[in-house]
Amino acid sequence: MNSANKINPIWLVVLGLGIVGGLYTTVRLFSEGHILLSANDNIVWTLPIVSYVFFALVSTGIALFATFPVIFNQQVLIPLEKRLTFLAFATLLSAFVSIGLELGAVGNTIYMLLSPNPASPIWWLSTLYSIEIVLLIVKYNSLSKGQDESKGLTITTAVVGIMAVMVLGLVFGGAESRPTYFGPFMSIYTLVTSLLSGCAAILVYDAVKSICSESQRESLGKTFVILLAITIFISLLRSTLAMAHTSIQAGYSGWLVVFLLAALVASSRKLFAGLVTLVGVFLAHLHLIIGGPVNPVGPKAEGLPATLTYLPNVSEILIFVFSLSLALLLYIWGEKKLRLE
Repeated sequence: MNSANKINPIWLVVLGLGIVGGLYTTVRLFSEGHILLSANDNIVWTLPIVSYVFFALVSTGIALFATFPVIFNQQVLIPLEKRLTFLAFATLLSAFVSIGLELGAVGNTIYMLLSPNPASPIWWLSTLYSIEIVLLIVKYNSLSKGQDESKGLTITTAVVGIMAVMVLGLVFGGAESRPTYFGPFMSIYTLVTSLLSGCAAILVYDAVKSICSESQRESLGKTFVILLAITIFISLLRSTLAMAHTSIQAGYSGWLVVFLLAALVASSRKLFAGLVTLVGVFLAHLHLIIGGPVNPVGPKAEGLPATLTYLPNVSEILIFVFSLSLALLLYIWGEKKLRLE
């Protein structure tokens, strides 16, 4: 492991600027409100929602890999368990930052926490991810004390994580009036992309920090290739069904498959393959989530074109950069200050 390596000061300055920009946006959002974002009566979800979904799925993917040593008896991954649990926590915290800022005001955040609605998939989503971050903290604390990990805790963490990503898929797949979301495969799609993006993030992190042994790297590499193949298959299958039953636009994911095929071909180059995969999955989330509201339906569609135009504004971009910078700074801090071995 190369955690003792010095961090490039320029890199720290870049991340620091990302944090400053995010804090500036936070102050403006909580003083001026949701109007600071590009949302309107039709485009109700914008880039911060995409950022939340991306980081939440990456986090759960990493967390699930941290449960493999216990659930699947993958002994080779045991030395990574504590580090992966911390990385999953840091990434999920960034997801919470994205969704918290998207709500636009402290009062909205408090209201969401204090107004349970079991009939709402979005309420279940926030509840499950809140439970997951608590479980990650408990698990990390247990590993830090050198205690034998509870199999029950590990299984519970895995079950809650899987439920969270599948409910996330339901949030979109349940919107029958939005052809871009197309229901039947959404929960499977979010689960597969969570595992894939989590594995890709681990490979990228290893390429930068050398946290894995050769045997661990080989095991993760094989799993990564399998997940790439599965995701390509699921994406093509979902696209085919969507084009047959809803619309061509709903089924369009050819460019995502191109990204994943590029990663598959270059799978031996872990840094490149991992980064290409993460970018491809992020763009897939962007197309999927924004693709719904840019096609207005119902009474609010009267007098509007069939497809609206959406471009993220500066505030939305700064929220994404803030979340990413926070995750990366937490990674750096963890490597320097915590015993993650």
